[in-house]
Amino acid sequence: MFELFMAGLFGPWILLFCMIAFFSYSTYNESASVTFLGLLVFFGITWFFYGVNPFSWIISNPLSALLGIGVYCAVGVLWSLFKWRKRLISEPMQLLMSEARARFVTQNPESDPMDYVHSYDFPSKATASYNKDRIVSWIVAWPFSVIGYFVGELLYNLFENIYKLFSGLYDRITKHYAP
Repeated sequence: MFELFMAGLFGPWILLFCMIAFFSYSTYNESASVTFLGLLVFFGITWFFYGVNPFSWIISNPLSALLGIGVYCAVGVLWSLFKWRKRLISEPMQLLMSEARARFVTQNPESDPMDYVHSYDFPSKATASYNKDRIVSWIVAWPFSVIGYFVGELLYNLFENIYKLFSGLYDRITKHYAP
């Protein structure tokens, strides 16, 4: 009897934790198929454990559902545009695109340098079609992507600043003990 009580008390929390971990994993891997599977499992768990059938609610409240889905997708699209821009201005992607541009300009000196975007020299890793799965996962799981991005950035910057603060100390210790 006690086991059933404990399972009833902690079961939903454990499932919620598992779902958050699952969505965080799918957002980290930027996989749309895993994210969609997670959404279906989430709806199933909501239906089974909480008695809330999201599908019947959607059918009985179509305008509210459409409005909610529309707002959710709009925010997801805005987030994906932000993430896409961050990806394109990252150092590795800029290096890749600048190398492709240099190749294009040397092979086609009479062309406009910006024409390389439409050439075969342009790296496929910098195209939306190559990154479709990643972009869709940003749109679908944007709340987890936002949390992961800001927590990750915050932690990275925190430890980077700690390193910068103490790097001189580490160097002085090294110089002190160097033979």
